[in-house]
Amino acid sequence: MHKTDTTGHIIDTQQHANQATELNRILIADIANVKIQKLHVMSYEPDMYLATVIVDWKKYLVYRAPGEILKEFSQLALKEHFKELGIKKTYLIHHSAYDEMVSNPPRSDAPMELKIANPDDDLS
Repeated sequence: MHKTDTTGHIIDTQQHANQATELNRILIADIANVKIQKLHVMSYEPDMYLATVIVDWKKYLVYRAPGEILKEFSQLALKEHFKELGIKKTYLIHHSAYDEMVSNPPRSDAPMELKIANPDDDLS
């Protein structure tokens, strides 16, 4: 779909939509070289956890290797990768599947965001 801006230039709205939904990517090996403002432990299904980090006000999905998203089977195992990095804000992000389980259409509500222990503060 094409639209024009106020100067008459053609705008590809689909391209802009794709760019807005794409996450930046960062390798776990490069994490030690940046200042992480916030760690999000994202809960999917009963036992799959992914990580996103906020660096310089940008959100990054963390990869184990190029093309391989970092995922673990517990939030504690995921946070092990972020120990000794001085992260001060860590949140568990959970999307409820309740509506889908009872045959309702999924809601567009924001996911639950719960403060959890930072990787360096975990006692496990």
